[in-house]
Amino acid sequence: MLRQKRQTYYVICAGPCPRVDPDPRWLTRESVVTTLRAKAARFVTVTETHDFADAHGIILDGVTCSIDREEFIVIQLHVFPA
Repeated sequence: MLRQKRQTYYVICAGPCPRVDPDPRWLTRESVVTTLRAKAARFVTVTETHDFADAHGIILDGVTCSIDREEFIVIQLHVFPA
């Protein structure tokens, strides 16, 4: 069986990180909350993530929004480009 190629990106979680929250939600590039991880805004660096949050007035306090790293398979990156 072929293995899917994976890439890791930083994402902004709407709430605590998904490992803590049983119903994880992420923010899209439009700053809209989504339950589809593939639609989450993806960032290469933490600095890029913080810059996006600052530009959109998102407070990264670990409770209402937090930064996490997520692995995406290639098909997710093509179906929902960042």
